[in-house]
Amino acid sequence: MQTASAFLLWATAAKACGSNLTRSCVLEEAAKIDEWSGGGMHVASNPGVNEPPPCGIVIELVGTSYERIFPTEPGTYECNESWNAGFTNRWTDDAELDENRVSQNSQLSSALK
Repeated sequence: MQTASAFLLWATAAKACGSNLTRSCVLEEAAKIDEWSGGGMHVASNPGVNEPPPCGIVIELVGTSYERIFPTEPGTYECNESWNAGFTNRWTDDAELDENRVSQNSQLSSALK
């Protein structure tokens, strides 16, 4: 689901670029999108700030199907800011994330600049 949503986000940004389809344009257009739910596939988030939403649901695999446990009302999410927890470890320290959670120490970051 997250992969499909990420592709749709890319496609939306790419469409906004029109014939100027460059990496820079796609990144700039994606940064302008401040509310994204993948067409309703997941809780809305703001991809431009690179932070996860503080919302979720709890589901349980029962036999061969998933059943919603919490919240019980279909189509809703439970949101609580305290659920977003920070952590650090060797990999996050090595990534040298800036205030926007963008790595300042990777070949990919250098390639995108």
